[in-house]
Amino acid sequence: MKCMVPFISGLILICFQNSILAQNIAGAMLDVDATSFNHANLTQLTWKAEISEYEYLQTNFRLRIEFNRVNFMGRGFPCSVGATIQNLGHSFINDAATNRFGQLPDSNEFPALGLYLSSWDYSLDDSSHGVLFRSDSNVYPYFGRVFEDITYNGYSAKNIYTKQNIGTPSLNSPMIIRWTVTKKGKITNPVENLSRNMQGNWVPLRGTFVIWNFKIEINGITYDVADYYLPIGGAEYISSTNPLTLVQNYYGSAGKILDAEKGTVKYVDMKVSDGTTWYNLESWNIISRIDDGAGNTDNRFGWLSDGISLTSCVGHVNDIINCYRDPGKAFSIKLPTDVNDYSSILPKNFILSQNYPNPFNPTTTINYSAPKSGFVSIKVYDVLGREVATLINENKPAGNYSIQFNSGNLVSEVYFYRMQAGDFIQTKKLILLK
Repeated sequence: MKCMVPFISGLILICFQNSILAQNIAGAMLDVDATSFNHANLTQLTWKAEISEYEYLQTNFRLRIEFNRVNFMGRGFPCSVGATIQNLGHSFINDAATNRFGQLPDSNEFPALGLYLSSWDYSLDDSSHGVLFRSDSNVYPYFGRVFEDITYNGYSAKNIYTKQNIGTPSLNSPMIIRWTVTKKGKITNPVENLSRNMQGNWVPLRGTFVIWNFKIEINGITYDVADYYLPIGGAEYISSTNPLTLVQNYYGSAGKILDAEKGTVKYVDMKVSDGTTWYNLESWNIISRIDDGAGNTDNRFGWLSDGISLTSCVGHVNDIINCYRDPGKAFSIKLPTDVNDYSSILPKNFILSQNYPNPFNPTTTINYSAPKSGFVSIKVYDVLGREVATLINENKPAGNYSIQFNSGNLVSEVYFYRMQAGDFIQTKKLILLK
């Protein structure tokens, strides 16, 4: 199994199963079940991670990675982009490129909760893919762009990292991360600075590319992070059979010290769209377990499910018996969208979720939950407090719901949506950008 993981002595390395580089790593890989999922012309993907713990030590550090891979397809060799959680942060000069020794100048790695995006492939040279950085490195969450030779083939990966710790999750106050990937269009021979080689020179892209936008929402605030330019032959659409792969990479298995840094990440609301219909990703299989020959006998890791989510765990004593980690295990989950489908999964409290995507144009999704039957009202208001839309205004049974808001003729502006159900009243902000 080929996997991409960060490494403290060089920002990233490529590891292979049964190779010396991969030793002392535990983990299991989940794919969408291709026998039950097949939808063509997919142009948008979104999924959410609820991080309730992701420990990092200042000494005796052991790397923890949740590697989420977005899979694309075309008429040629398929491309992918990694969207990753790790207990490691990076400091570096923006737009730096690794030197001939595979090192980034003036860079540093430090224990932290961090995120990164990466495009790389052995088949792609520096003129065949690139990334446009859209965020602001000087404000939270402090993303930055670098170009690194992570495959040691002389070409650079196009990477986006957070440069500071993004937060400290807890069981009572988890970090909520949502990724949204959207096809923006096509372009031939783009003129922007999107790729650098290992000599530090900007390399123009040549050919026709699909622009894939990556937004990351952190605790309800959405950041427009990057546009990845991927060759149309490998990334015309999101994969029709396996849009998303979830991979664990945990160091310290051979030494039986996985409990040194515990982690719990719950994945929910995973879905893809063809521009007309959203399709839930509900059937998953463990297809691979990392077994690198280093005597990895520490089984305190793996995957579990409560029927509506998938949870990645590491470091807990109960993980040995509660989690699954071997190929062949299948998970079937139900993503709450309609009470008639999920009558046995009732919420305990009223919940009004942050809309996604946000900012949006022209449509966005709002999820809400009601623990008991009653009258529910959700309305949208402008900044002057004038009502501009009524999304729901009726009696609803207890359950979990998802509604779409189409902005129609509304102008670009900040709006507010308000849910009222009995004594429960909550308001959230949404941003329309046309």
